[in-house]
Amino acid sequence: MSKMKLLEFLAKIHGTNSRSFPSQYEEVLRDEEERAQARIEARAGTSAMASASSGFSHP
Repeated sequence: MSKMKLLEFLAKIHGTNSRSFPSQYEEVLRDEEERAQARIEARAGTSAMASASSGFSHP
């Protein structure tokens, strides 16, 4: 379960929304942004490696 799903669940239990927990909400947003950035960097690294390896001839 993601942190956002957990926060949404807790907010539902308390009859409010996830923004009612500002510090936790900000933490969740930061975590999601970091994970998105890591995915972007991983894709860029994979693409760069594929491009680099296609330039080599294999015996």
